[in-house]
Amino acid sequence: MAARFRLRFEWIGPQIEFSSIHMAAYLLRGGLIPVLREAGGVDRLHGQRYRLDAAPDLRDAGLSVGDDSRTASLADGLAEVREGVVEIPIAGSSARLVSFDLEAREPSQRLLDAVPAQALLVDFSTVTTFAAGNRRSRGIPDPALIIGSWAASWNGRHAGHSPARDTGVECPDGFGLHLGRLLDPVAGTLGWGAVRFVDRRQPMKAPGAIYGFTGTLGLRLHWTADKVHRRWLGRLAALAPFVGTGYHPQLGLGATAVEPSQSPSAGRLEP
Repeated sequence: MAARFRLRFEWIGPQIEFSSIHMAAYLLRGGLIPVLREAGGVDRLHGQRYRLDAAPDLRDAGLSVGDDSRTASLADGLAEVREGVVEIPIAGSSARLVSFDLEAREPSQRLLDAVPAQALLVDFSTVTTFAAGNRRSRGIPDPALIIGSWAASWNGRHAGHSPARDTGVECPDGFGLHLGRLLDPVAGTLGWGAVRFVDRRQPMKAPGAIYGFTGTLGLRLHWTADKVHRRWLGRLAALAPFVGTGYHPQLGLGATAVEPSQSPSAGRLEP
């Protein structure tokens, strides 16, 4: 199932407060993922789609995956880290996992059976951008890039863990981009910003800054769209809150909430 866990930590070493949720997620990821891999055999996060966000003081964080396959092993790994009082190294200090809860869940079959949608209202609560090769990122709210990102999460990478693997139903090759091109932006309020990664305590592998957009975007399917487009739009919209949108959701970027509707006017926002 697509699942979101809420994690709570306490500092063992000196408490650190980071400059942003993204710096906190970056440094938490560096400490948490290796101990999860060792404690619970959770080896399917790196290189696969997942979301991680964290409070700047690292007392609270959310961790989500978009498929059935990893949820049980992730819960087992978190339990072992918690019960074993495993020290998680973070930026020269250390913390421990005090508790975790399953905050939200959506079985892959339910994603597959999601109500078809004609329109979406999408809220991007953190900076959202897309991978762009040598340019590193492309902060353009293009519906084809947005839906293409969700379709890639549905299918997984290199036949990895994904709703497609759970259900045996893949989003057809190139269909996400095609579907995105049938979506008209009809309303919304977007702003542009940057996420900066700076830590004087240790070398950083993250880019110095990533630029992108935040805010709301109303999208409506063109009249030429058919029932297959509406079906997949509903499925991908149901998955998006768990996997985020675009580049580096594992660093808290691209946090996404979606309100789908069967009404073609649902993408409109009041002025």
